[in-house]
Amino acid sequence: SLSSPLATITDITSTGTITGGTFSGTLGAGTLNNITSLGNLSAITVSGNVTASSVSATTGNFTDITATGTITGGTFSGTLGTGTLNNITSLGNLAAITVSGNVTASSVSATTGNFTDITATGTITGGTFSGTLGTGTLNNITSLGNLAAITVSGNVTASSVSATTGNFTDITATGTITGGTFSGTLGTGTLNNITSLGNLSAITVSGNITANSLSAVTSNLTDIVSTGTIDANTISATNITVANFTNLSDKRFKKNISTLPASLTGILSLQPVSYNWINPAFGKNRQIGFIAQDVQKIFPELVTEDKSGRLSINYSAMVSPIVKSIQEQQEQIESLKKQNQELQEKMQQLENMIKKLASQKK
Repeated sequence: SLSSPLATITDITSTGTITGGTFSGTLGAGTLNNITSLGNLSAITVSGNVTASSVSATTGNFTDITATGTITGGTFSGTLGTGTLNNITSLGNLAAITVSGNVTASSVSATTGNFTDITATGTITGGTFSGTLGTGTLNNITSLGNLAAITVSGNVTASSVSATTGNFTDITATGTITGGTFSGTLGTGTLNNITSLGNLSAITVSGNITANSLSAVTSNLTDIVSTGTIDANTISATNITVANFTNLSDKRFKKNISTLPASLTGILSLQPVSYNWINPAFGKNRQIGFIAQDVQKIFPELVTEDKSGRLSINYSAMVSPIVKSIQEQQEQIESLKKQNQELQEKMQQLENMIKKLASQKK
């Protein structure tokens, strides 16, 4: 054995084992071939190649690694050679991967991924996609599945568009637009071409409605201006101004016709009044007319009640009892004229008799 705290030796040849603290120098070729264990090394530098069945290290910096088997470790950094890339079939579970070239795969699956360009000859399936589709891709899209929201800055060309709720800036359709509720403004050209609106539950028009005919079961209109004819069963309004107002009175549409009974007494019982409306929307000027409740007691046929219980008088129909009353008065006048004529004749007869008696006395 040879022991020394500090020794500098040019060459050491040993057929046994050399044991010591720190060794520096170069091992001979024969010695290298026979080394089977290096114990626990804090650092080792190899200028040539390391050939081993396995290499294990906590941290290692290698210039080149060539392995015919499997490389297993915690974290690797560097560049894989071309031959190695071609032979990689699995990367296990990666926390992150950056590829400067192209990724060619039968499928790519990721929780979150940021891609500069994606080219796929098959189908891309995922949760949320953001970006711009290429022109060629757009031309070939036939289905988008169920979308929560879609924003299109250009034009949407489709045979049909279906949505529960949709906000569109402009819609141009050469066919038919069918939907639940639409809001917005129709273009002038579109308005000119509308020929039918189907069955509407309600329509609000801020401008004018120009139509050959307007039909509605119930309608509330602010102003109606018509140069033609308005036909309706019932019209209720605050103010109505018309050039000609007519009521349907064709005998062919009537039955149970009977002569109106005496009406003079009823007409004389009516109490004409003047009044103001409680609701100024009905008119602010002083009004004249009748009280519907009073008229209803005498001529119930002239008073109608709407769904809210309001009473209205059919003033145009009051012509009939008024005419009947005039006829009754005329009969009375004719009767009085006849009586007056008879009295005048009797008076004339008396005068003649008096004159005759007077002449006889002379």
